[in-house]
Amino acid sequence: LNLYRNANLYKIAQFESSRRAVLVDKIPDNNKYVYCPLHYQPEASTMPVCEDFMQDQSTLIEYISKMLPKDTYVVVKEHFMQTYNFRNEVFYQKLAELKNVIFVGPMVQSVDIIKNCEFVFSLTGSVGFEALLMGKPAEIAGATLYQYFPGAFKFDENFDINEVLSYKVNPQEIKQAFIDL
Repeated sequence: LNLYRNANLYKIAQFESSRRAVLVDKIPDNNKYVYCPLHYQPEASTMPVCEDFMQDQSTLIEYISKMLPKDTYVVVKEHFMQTYNFRNEVFYQKLAELKNVIFVGPMVQSVDIIKNCEFVFSLTGSVGFEALLMGKPAEIAGATLYQYFPGAFKFDENFDINEVLSYKVNPQEIKQAFIDL
């Protein structure tokens, strides 16, 4: 029993250490960025409604980071319920090696991140809907209730990052789409 407990404590310490090594408490001022909140995994709402290749969120973030203009960052925030069991140190190190990826800590509020982002990238999360309500486009990978709203773009092989970056969300259209839904 003590051996199991000590192994778990060691895993927790490793997990926290690997995350702490790449976290910032604030997004640097005057930076353009895309917000990519990580989804809890494994999770019922993402597993069946996303393609298999979308299950590796680090690969998706890497893909987006390479498509962005050179002066634009990807801001990543871990899901508050995620634990050491499902993401290992390699996951974080892979993303930390990307020069335009910034990890924010758990105390940074998503609403504050969305305010100044260019767009939000989400698998299926409500953060995409929050972005639309705040006048920001949302790139989504899975099936959501808001996937057909103006400003919501479906992530697929035809993904055009310039279309998303240049889209201006009309809050009245979002309100009407929500009423129609």
